[in-house]
Amino acid sequence: MSAEKRAWKGMMSRCYNPNNAEYLRYGGANPPIIVEFDSFEQFLAEIGPRPGPEYSLDRYPNNAGNYAPGNVRWATASQQSRNLKSNTYITFNGITKLLVEWAEETGIPACTIKMRLKHGWSVDRVLTEPVHIENIHKTIKHGALINGKETPEYTSWNKMHGRCYNPNNPAYSKYGGAGIIVAQEWHSFEKFLKDIGPRPGPKHSLDRYPNNAGNYGPGNTRWATKKEQSRNLKTNHLYELDGIIRTITEWAELCGVSVPTISIRLSRGWDLRRALTTGRLPSNPKRGPTSEAVKSKISIALSATLRAKSQLYEVDGVAKTIFEWAEFCGVTVGTIKNRIKRGWDLCKALTTPNPMSTLPVRN
Repeated sequence: MSAEKRAWKGMMSRCYNPNNAEYLRYGGANPPIIVEFDSFEQFLAEIGPRPGPEYSLDRYPNNAGNYAPGNVRWATASQQSRNLKSNTYITFNGITKLLVEWAEETGIPACTIKMRLKHGWSVDRVLTEPVHIENIHKTIKHGALINGKETPEYTSWNKMHGRCYNPNNPAYSKYGGAGIIVAQEWHSFEKFLKDIGPRPGPKHSLDRYPNNAGNYGPGNTRWATKKEQSRNLKTNHLYELDGIIRTITEWAELCGVSVPTISIRLSRGWDLRRALTTGRLPSNPKRGPTSEAVKSKISIALSATLRAKSQLYEVDGVAKTIFEWAEFCGVTVGTIKNRIKRGWDLCKALTTPNPMSTLPVRN
């Protein structure tokens, strides 16, 4: 039996044999798919010989239509994959093509086109804005895709645009609908990544800082954890002591006094210094109350500690307190301070492992 005859019989079985495994998708569908050829001879005259073993029958251009003259062709699996009901078609400059065909023509990965459309980009911008990925080295450098998958930085950049420019985005009313936009230079992912740098970790996301009511752009956007972002809300109240401005939660952590205690003290009219320092004063019933001189010394020491905890140290354009660098680099605060005191440069002080961590473990 010829390949063409087998294809003919398979087509007839799919459409008219209820016992065929694919009958429900063809003859049993609603409406049913039928064969409009009167005979095998008419079918063969219409479609011609099969070009090769990798070809099979395909209903084209109407994948939902019948097997009929003008709607059947021989096609490979790759060609048929572009003729599915679920395929996405894009019209650009009056030309309609499959999404994958536009990807091939523009050199923009199909997954990137899908994400751009999902985030509300215009078709013109989707198909004309380059990704600038030429090889693996450049892919990693620009951070857009790695092995065909979006990097966290690229996903965050896309979501940022979606919140600001896509009316269908659930968060649009709080961002684009409220007048928040993305700086023009950050419409380029490459420029965005160059300005903000790689995401420090999986717990970090984009945060508009220090102006939470401002736009996304250079100087007002950072990577921050949920905890850090919770302290950068429009509803937060800031308190200043000795030139240091912090939220009540940050003061509580720095001073070792609970947030409710500070809040109650302030509501009773206590000044901020007293509200923050009272819980830290030593008490000894045998010696009586602490003298005002001792309170003053402790208050001065506290202010010095707060300044030290607030001082920023910058490495490669990233500024953190010494405590944040210690946590980030896995080196103790005391070690970093001693190294700096001995004249080490900051980068070396942060990146050189603690000597004790390299000692062998005794059994």
